[in-house]
Amino acid sequence: MRTDTRRAIPASRKRVASVVDGFVSPARWDADGRVSAVCIVTDKGVPCFVLPGGAGEALLGHVRKYVSATGWIEKRGDVPYLRVGSVIRIPDPDEPSDPE
Repeated sequence: MRTDTRRAIPASRKRVASVVDGFVSPARWDADGRVSAVCIVTDKGVPCFVLPGGAGEALLGHVRKYVSATGWIEKRGDVPYLRVGSVIRIPDPDEPSDPE
């Protein structure tokens, strides 16, 4: 009997280089209530969970902000996971622009 859930859903072998634009949302908290993992929710409402490592740690500083992240997506079942190579903050398209 398996007691470990790690790798219960195999990752797709194909990793696709991608750019994901969206809102950074908390996905997990530690025992002290701090955000320990995030996902990027796209404009279509699809969550793309961020894998640890790489520039993914930088996203912890962008919670509730709109970003553009580049990296490689792999799917586990139907759930996309992103290994982030770089991230930049971009203006939220739904936020009113500041008239100058």
